[in-house]
Amino acid sequence: EKSSMNDRRINALNQLGFVWDASSTPRSSHSDKAWQKMYSELTKFHATNGHCRVPSTSTLGQWVVRQRFLYRQYPNRTTNSS
Repeated sequence: EKSSMNDRRINALNQLGFVWDASSTPRSSHSDKAWQKMYSELTKFHATNGHCRVPSTSTLGQWVVRQRFLYRQYPNRTTNSS
């Protein structure tokens, strides 16, 4: 199937600073703020519940699932079961 992408669209996206390979993007201040916000929510959850097993049906739970996924991909990880 032929791609609908063309030079005009590529140039327009490039002018916006579009990142073509999001996996190699350095962390931005926006993503750091978003991470800090979710971390803060997790600390509140932990203070209330005494654990970090957040139901995956919530936004916080999805964030926790993502953190665990990213951790498994981190080459220098150490396991902490506490």
